[in-house]
Amino acid sequence: MKIGVSHCLIGANCNFNGKDLLSAFVKQLEGFTQIQLIPFCPEDSVFGTPRPNMRIVGGDGFDVLDGRATVIDQSGRDVTENQIAGAEKFLALMKSQQVTAAILMDGSPSCGSNVLLKEEDWPQGGFKRGYGVAAALLKKNGVTVLSSFDEKAIGEFLAKVTATAFSKDLKNLSDSPKFRGLFDDDDDDEKSSPHWIIKFRVHDKQGW
Repeated sequence: MKIGVSHCLIGANCNFNGKDLLSAFVKQLEGFTQIQLIPFCPEDSVFGTPRPNMRIVGGDGFDVLDGRATVIDQSGRDVTENQIAGAEKFLALMKSQQVTAAILMDGSPSCGSNVLLKEEDWPQGGFKRGYGVAAALLKKNGVTVLSSFDEKAIGEFLAKVTATAFSKDLKNLSDSPKFRGLFDDDDDDEKSSPHWIIKFRVHDKQGW
């Protein structure tokens, strides 16, 4: 099965600062014969690397696509059109490769699949729930989007479609103090709304 993946997750130096965001969990998928990873970085494809950091202002990626939010970089420049162009390139690749699922770097204004950086906390940290521009466009076009931090969901999805077995020792988002507060309201709804419970392992270079 072909799976789209944010290129930084498997070691490409395409993060905004010219570094990678290697995930050992995602990287190991390259060793499974049933899985073929199709990597892409929508931001690198239009901005190059390195580039200024960016954030979504006024909503999330769905709002950007609907014209209700914008993407700005650290200098305050509006880069919304470029972000959308990068997302469209990602979608075109997924369609050309007949990819129906993608593992994306959460927290990114392009690939965030559950979490984004808060624009009001610029340039420091702080997080909000939401989807990046590329993640939103993929979802709108029927691609299953999986968070790079949601190891349990990735394992369960791939087990169903490839019969690949994964370890049951996978952590969830509440194990990370910096994200825990975002999902406190979901604790009582875990059984009825499992898609909002992100499973997260704090390791490698993805801890920001």
